[in-house]
Amino acid sequence: MKANLTVHWFEKWHPDLDAALLLLPEKKSCPHELFKQLVQNDSVPGKRTALVTKDDAPVAVVGLRKRVDNWVPVTHYLLPGFFFPMQEACLGSILESLNVNLWMSWWRNNIPVPQSRYIINIEKIPTYMLGLTQDYEQTWTKKHFKNVRSARKHCQDFTFAVNPPGSAEWVVENSYMKWEENADAQDVEQSDEQIIINYLEKMNRHYSLILMDKGEFIAGSNLIVHGSDLVGVKTFRRAEYDNFSIGTYIMDLTFSWAKDAGFHNVDMGGDYADYKKRWAQCKGEKINIHICPPHKFFINKIKHSFNRVP
Repeated sequence: MKANLTVHWFEKWHPDLDAALLLLPEKKSCPHELFKQLVQNDSVPGKRTALVTKDDAPVAVVGLRKRVDNWVPVTHYLLPGFFFPMQEACLGSILESLNVNLWMSWWRNNIPVPQSRYIINIEKIPTYMLGLTQDYEQTWTKKHFKNVRSARKHCQDFTFAVNPPGSAEWVVENSYMKWEENADAQDVEQSDEQIIINYLEKMNRHYSLILMDKGEFIAGSNLIVHGSDLVGVKTFRRAEYDNFSIGTYIMDLTFSWAKDAGFHNVDMGGDYADYKKRWAQCKGEKINIHICPPHKFFINKIKHSFNRVP
């Protein structure tokens, strides 16, 4: 793929980037202001920004975050349907022109994965979505519906709330503590995620659905509005309440609240699919790609071979 693009790298935000954003399409899923806040978040180390141009006209402003031995967009798995501000028709050329070891995730994104000689690997993961415009309970098995009714009975004394103060942060912090083994990664991603939560909540595009026992949070789900759908991003439940089936109950409440609020679907994503299959049908996929110039990929393999423990 012939790029014919020029890349200018910036370690800090620069007025040239502001000028470029004014000329690039703005997507509702990530307004330019939010993208700029993520790039400028100095509490997260290892960020850099590329201004990609063609004949001196901006084609993309690419914000990247460094991981151990690769890069990801600053929005990676934090915002559905968005990579960075760009002319979408040029995506393949943009990725090749960056000349970095890069991981990308196609997550509710309608742009097709570009053809590229630099793509090392493509991973496809089925995703699950529950349609709310129908009587979705009729799609559940008898066994699953029995478990849902049992959870409703066991949890009837708990309180359900939407966006109580501190709830989104509680879900994020506890979810990272439970699932993320790398403490540094926890701090990095939480910091950017908090920026997204603060921004989207003001626009009524982020919701935290919370279950409480005597005023204390015991389970919750964070969701982002994407089009007419709600997209699950984080969930957490306190293990000491598992005998009450609070995980099942918060899922049940999430679907019923979303339906009443007028959303068309709840997208549950694709990871940990065993429990998602009980709630929803497979209606899509997310695609992870590893794109890297051959010489950088070869150097990286050599580094790993030297670091390997005998």
